[in-house]
Amino acid sequence: MKAFLDTDMLFDLFDKEQSFSEAGYIKAMAFFNDIEIWASSKSFADVLLDLQRQHGAEEVKSLAASSRTFLYLCSITEENVFEAARRGWSDLDRCLASIAAEKIKADVIITRDKEAFEHSFIPIASPGEFIQSVRDDYGLDYDKLFE
Repeated sequence: MKAFLDTDMLFDLFDKEQSFSEAGYIKAMAFFNDIEIWASSKSFADVLLDLQRQHGAEEVKSLAASSRTFLYLCSITEENVFEAARRGWSDLDRCLASIAAEKIKADVIITRDKEAFEHSFIPIASPGEFIQSVRDDYGLDYDKLFE
């Protein structure tokens, strides 16, 4: 299963205080190779730049390097930017994320802002909804890791 994370979910994924949250749970799914976690290269760069301002370059370099073990990136091209502009969403960043999810044939986009993706061709789920669907549909449960 390919799960695409929007920018807010990437922030959650790299927030040390969120390690036992829904984002940490989703990261555990990827760690055990039960899902693939994807994001757009643009969103990843945006998150790294913001984290660099907060934590410094060395820590961010380490985060970026370690993410290669569980995170796949989809490139955003010139054509994607023009396609996003053509689609006319009110939020260009969310539209680019949706286009990236389409490119990788994601099964779901995971976001805390489902309304921002109302025009997406890919199914949308909140982190909690995604986790519950994986439990229900595949019998995968990582609760013991977070006790």
